[in-house]
Amino acid sequence: MAVRIRTAKYPWDNIRSAYVEGIRNEHELRYPTLEELAHDYGPDPAHLRRRASAEGWAEQRKMYQKKLDEARQDEKVSALAREAVKFDQECLELARVGMNHVRGHFLAAQDKFKNSNGKEAMAATMLERLSRAAERYQKVGRLALGEPTEHSREDGAPENVITDEAVKAAFGALYGNKPSAEGPAE
Repeated sequence: MAVRIRTAKYPWDNIRSAYVEGIRNEHELRYPTLEELAHDYGPDPAHLRRRASAEGWAEQRKMYQKKLDEARQDEKVSALAREAVKFDQECLELARVGMNHVRGHFLAAQDKFKNSNGKEAMAATMLERLSRAAERYQKVGRLALGEPTEHSREDGAPENVITDEAVKAAFGALYGNKPSAEGPAE
C-alpha cells in the first residue's frame, strides 16, 4: 500500500503573506483585498474569507502595519538625530573658528600695543565689536553643546554679560594697566 502525501492545493503561506504584509513593487507597497488574492491564486473567495477570518489575517495585517509604521518612525527619528548631531558639530566648529579669529585680533592688538611702547591702543569701538563677536560665537558653541546661552539673575532676568565694567576690565587686561574704556592710561 502506497502512502499518499497530501499537498496543499493552494500556496496558503504565500496568500496569507501577501494579504498580511502586502505586495511590494518598485514604487509602493500595496495591500491586496481577499477577492484579489482569490482571483490571483485560485481558491474560492468564500473559502478564502473563512480561512482568513479563522486565522485572524485582518488583525495580523493591522499589527504588521503598526510595526512597519513604528519602524519607519524610528528610522525618521534616527535620521533626524544624525542630522542634528552633524549640524551641531558644524556649529561648534564655526564657533571655534570664530573664537580663534577674535582671539587673533586681540593678540595682534596686544602685540601692536607692546611694540609701540604703549602708544597704539585698540579703539574702544573695536574692542566692543570683538567682545560682541566673541559673545555670539560663545552662544553658538554653547547651543551646539546643549548648554544654556544666557546667565540669569536671581529675579530670572537675563544678565548683560558685556557691561561697561567688563569692557574696562578687558582693556586693563589687554594693556596691563589701570582699566579704562578709552584705552591705555597716558
